[in-house]
Amino acid sequence: MKIPTSPGLVPSGGWGYKDPDSGVPFKENHIDALLGLVRRHRIANNLTVGGEWTAAFYSELCSQNPAAPCHDAEAQVHYVNGDDLSSFLATIVAQRESGIQQVSQEEYDRRVGICMRCPSMGSVGCSGCGAFARMLERAVAGIRVSNDVAPGRSCLACGCNISSKCAYPVETLKKVDTELGRTPAYATECWMLE
Repeated sequence: MKIPTSPGLVPSGGWGYKDPDSGVPFKENHIDALLGLVRRHRIANNLTVGGEWTAAFYSELCSQNPAAPCHDAEAQVHYVNGDDLSSFLATIVAQRESGIQQVSQEEYDRRVGICMRCPSMGSVGCSGCGAFARMLERAVAGIRVSNDVAPGRSCLACGCNISSKCAYPVETLKKVDTELGRTPAYATECWMLE
């Protein structure tokens, strides 16, 4: 069952929903407002609105809005925090100070492939943070990372955005972990453990 990853993020054109029982279409910019409209409609038409209905509503909403950021309800979500931003900035500073270039495109693609199959891969719970991270990469480090390689995906072991982390040399990433006093529990197949 799917749920919206970031309810405050509005897909292009707003959230659209067609009630599967009545066929009545709804359109709204905010999920809570849409939920209220649909709920009132269903109550007025003697249709079910119990606790299980809300979960079914979110799943159907994701199904009807395929471009919207949604994830499996059972999947873990990493919510970006100040430590994550500190880690990101420390990585950029360490990268610049070391003079080491980003990894080759071939190595980058290999790493992303490993991450996308990893059990520690999850969804980022901050839609604006990913865009912020990419802006910082471009402005400060000059690293070119594809926006669609692993959209909204992060490593739940360390909290890093996958499309960003895969571009940095392992030595730089390990140095940042050491300086921040972190020992992420990477999955056994993680490229960080090679």
